Amino acid sequence: MSKLVRWSVPFADAFYPSVIATFATPTYSLSNSKMSVMVGVSDGTNYLVECETTLAFSCLDESCAPIRDFGDAEIEDVKSCAWRWIDSPWIKSYEGCNYDADAQPILLNHFFIYGGDNIVEFLCRHEPIITKRQNAGE
Repeated sequence: MSKLVRWSVPFADAFYPSVIATFATPTYSLSNSKMSVMVGVSDGTNYLVECETTLAFSCLDESCAPIRDFGDAEIEDVKSCAWRWIDSPWIKSYEGCNYDADAQPILLNHFFIYGGDNIVEFLCRHEPIITKRQNAGE
C-alpha cells in the first residue's frame, strides 16, 4: 500500500493557494539544481519553498494535469494542499544512485503542492527551506 502523508508546512491547510515554480540547473547537473516555489495564501502571505539538489521536478497547470494514480493509497488528511509521498516510485527509482563520490546513504523526499493554478511535484535529497514573506504593504 502506498502512503501519502500531510506535509507539515505553514501553508498545508491553504485552500488551493497560488503556486508559481521555477527550476534551474546552472551547470546542467542535477547535483547543482535549485527549485523554488512561491505559495500565496488567501490572507496575502507568501511562502518561498527552496530546495537544493532537486532530482526530479514537474509543474503542471491544475486544470489540465493528468490524474495521478496513487493506487491503494493511505491518505491521512484529504484537505491538505501539501503532501509527502513516502514510498513513491520516484524514490524507489533514485535509491542507490551514487551522486557524489563521498556520498553517504541519503534520505530522498517526494513532495507535492496542489495549488489553484499549478501542481508542483519534486524529489529532493534534503528537506526544503521554507521562508515566510509578507506583502510589501506590511
